[in-house]
Amino acid sequence: MLRDFFLLSFKNLVYRRLRSWLTIIGIIIGVGLIVTLVYLGEGMKNAVMGQMQMFGTDLLYVLPGSDTNPLLGIIGGSEFRKRDEEAVRGVAGIKEISATNTDTAKAKFLGEEQTVMLYGGSWQTLNTLYSESLALREGTWPKNDNSNEIMIGSLLGDKMFKNKVRSGDEIIIKNKKMTVAGIFKISGDQGVDNSIFLSFVQFERLTGMSQGYSNMIIKLLPGYDQNLVAMDVKSAIESQSGSIEATVLTSEKVGDIAGSVLGIIEIILGSIAVVSLLVGGVGIMNTMYTAVLERTREIGVMKALGATNNQVLTIFLIEAGAVGLVGGIIGVSIGLGLAYLVQFAAKAQGFTYLDVSLRLDMLFFILFLTFLFGAIAGVLPARQAARLKPAEALRAE
Repeated sequence: MLRDFFLLSFKNLVYRRLRSWLTIIGIIIGVGLIVTLVYLGEGMKNAVMGQMQMFGTDLLYVLPGSDTNPLLGIIGGSEFRKRDEEAVRGVAGIKEISATNTDTAKAKFLGEEQTVMLYGGSWQTLNTLYSESLALREGTWPKNDNSNEIMIGSLLGDKMFKNKVRSGDEIIIKNKKMTVAGIFKISGDQGVDNSIFLSFVQFERLTGMSQGYSNMIIKLLPGYDQNLVAMDVKSAIESQSGSIEATVLTSEKVGDIAGSVLGIIEIILGSIAVVSLLVGGVGIMNTMYTAVLERTREIGVMKALGATNNQVLTIFLIEAGAVGLVGGIIGVSIGLGLAYLVQFAAKAQGFTYLDVSLRLDMLFFILFLTFLFGAIAGVLPARQAARLKPAEALRAE
């Protein structure tokens, strides 16, 4: 009996295919957005956690500026001083500190010029901090801060210039020849993969920036609590006379910040998806009301042949649910396609940690919800159809 109800409902949808498809489109848009949002949201969270694990959970990131808005300090050009670094070195639990500065510059390779990001720091401390997390694809780490040697990211070497850069090649930075000592393997971090690393000595010579540091990265000794050391580092910097405010980020806090940003994006896109689904639900209700008016005589015939109110109600509820289900199936397919397309594009640009994983349980749950949503939207029209009296229905034009 139930099988017959489903067959009859789908036949009615096919018979009125144009109106059905116009209604289904609203469901497709809403479900597609939800699926894309859910899968990309999970993928982005995995990407953030992957990068945190890559650089280790024993690192602290120190930035100038208030805890409430550290970006304001960076944009405003605030810098740490040499004595800030020295004060931090006195904090217990610190294995190594890399005080670095950043700038942009024109780099030329085989006559082609591009704007690149420069990171300046001590070779010894950079090697200590990143030798485990940033594997070398080719070449070696420089050892002499006075040498004209640089390290470059994988994407910069492979894609920034028309000709690929290899270790031993020369890149001209601000009219000074620098030799590529080594190239990192792709890390998934655009800040690394598209940048040039050089010693602080050479950074100051090329940029003229020798006043301070834009950030500090701290590696902890085993057994020390990140949060406690972070509090001590912040206190050591801010307790000095005339010092600026400092923000000390643990890997956990960085993950929380990234999660909060992703959460805001999810809320915005989720709201759009919900509105789209509500519009689709109104469309289903409108379609079913129109179907009841058009099929009044058909309903009268069914009742005259012995169909009960519950059977008529069931037919129309299944038909409404089928509209939601078809829209859900297509929406899920489109949403998955968009999610994997974004993943493919991201990996092509070097964001290797963005991983969209297929979860069948979630897909089936979404499809069940779309059928249920359609059925709920069709409750009122179905009740109207079930309450029609056979004699009145048969007299309808």
